[in-house]
Amino acid sequence: MSSIALRARTGIVSAHLRRRGSIAQRSLPPGIRAHAGWARRIRRPVGVGIDQVAVAEFERLPFEAHESFYRRFFALAEIAYCLMQANPAQHFAARFAAKEAAVKAYSGVARLAYWQIEVIRAADGAPSLRIWDVDWLAPATGLESYRPLVSLSHTDELATAIVVLRGEQT
Repeated sequence: MSSIALRARTGIVSAHLRRRGSIAQRSLPPGIRAHAGWARRIRRPVGVGIDQVAVAEFERLPFEAHESFYRRFFALAEIAYCLMQANPAQHFAARFAAKEAAVKAYSGVARLAYWQIEVIRAADGAPSLRIWDVDWLAPATGLESYRPLVSLSHTDELATAIVVLRGEQT
């Protein structure tokens, strides 16, 4: 099929999808419109951060001997979670990598310190972030329209995290 015929056919399909009440339109989830209209509802990425941390760095810093370091960089819930794992160093390294990745992802939006970022877990185990204010008294304000997507991974030697920050399209 020629590109002209393909564009013509696509235009016909697009016009059909835009018609109110079409079958394609009704089969979409609520709040989503077919073809060009759906793009207005999608959150766009505004920042990306990735980081890797050697697990050995945290193996050289046992919690019992360096408790003040851990309390400075990790929330109590993060410390409790990591210490419950078979190899806490892997989990501390993954969370530290997530904090660095989050600082990079948020860099165009806000200046954050590592200790303001808490890696939390959803009921299904998926990681997410909670951003705290400077005094660590309440969640940070002004960042409600951004949603971080987080992925953590680790091996015996290396922990990796990626954060994609999405925000409302204006």
